[in-house]
Amino acid sequence: QLLTEKVSLTDIARRLRVSTSTVYRKLDQFTFKEHYDKLPAVMSWDEFGFKKGELAFVAQNYETNRLITILDNRRQTTIRNYFLKYPLEIRQQVQFITMDMSGAYIPLARKLFPNAKIVPDRFHIIQHLGRAFLKTRIAIMN
Repeated sequence: QLLTEKVSLTDIARRLRVSTSTVYRKLDQFTFKEHYDKLPAVMSWDEFGFKKGELAFVAQNYETNRLITILDNRRQTTIRNYFLKYPLEIRQQVQFITMDMSGAYIPLARKLFPNAKIVPDRFHIIQHLGRAFLKTRIAIMN
């Protein structure tokens, strides 16, 4: 329980009169219990820099911004294997998935969530428009 508070691991060890390595070991043993019985109607998929040069996958509830999962990589097999843990009836309830416009996730999303519509997210649309305007402005100036 102390691991959920803003307390250093050394302070936790001191409070409980155990070694710091014991606290580290308990932290490594801790796992969240995942429930595969519910998904939001609107999901958001994206990737972010995880380790040096590597990207990780993140899925979240678009309306509340609550995390659904963070996966160590963005390989399609990893994403597919994660979402296949949800029964088809649950996956069919997803109505929309927002994602970037790269198109890498679109075929996978269509297979996993047959009733969901794929929507480019507004951040990536604005980013794409900004780059297009910048290229046009530079071309006109040159």
